[in-house]
Amino acid sequence: MTLFSTKGKIGEYMKPKKRFLSAVFGGRIDRPPAVNLTSVFSMEVMREVGVTFPEADLDGEKMAQLASSSYTLLGYDSISPHISIVHEAAALGFEIDWGAPDRLPAVKGTRLSTAEDIQIPRDFLKKDSIKVVLDAIKIVKRNYGDEVAVVGKVLGPWHLAMVMFTSRIF
Repeated sequence: MTLFSTKGKIGEYMKPKKRFLSAVFGGRIDRPPAVNLTSVFSMEVMREVGVTFPEADLDGEKMAQLASSSYTLLGYDSISPHISIVHEAAALGFEIDWGAPDRLPAVKGTRLSTAEDIQIPRDFLKKDSIKVVLDAIKIVKRNYGDEVAVVGKVLGPWHLAMVMFTSRIF
């Protein structure tokens, strides 16, 4: 069931992925793409999909299922599987409070004091928190990649620094 759909309207002839990529590269489009490069999750969406936090942050299949709701439920032209703001921090060794259905995850415990304190593990991409995101991207790509724009992303360095150096995000 789609709550809001931009799919199949009169005059549309492009698949969502083609529409998104054509818009990004300045090509012709049948309508502006409906794209969200962050997250579209709400309590209502989580209830409809049957996946909540923190499970969606800790399991690639559940992350993919919840992320896919941006297309399957809301009608966006893209799916952005990376949900949380702390996966990279977890892979860097920070202790994480993975939150709850009504509370976002956050770094807990000691923060860094200087840039010299940053230690990037050699196996960064093999850390569980990163594997969850990579697994979700693979699942979404396999399930929807021919039709929808699948947007993988990483946190920018300023945002990651905020998470690693400040005591609270919000």
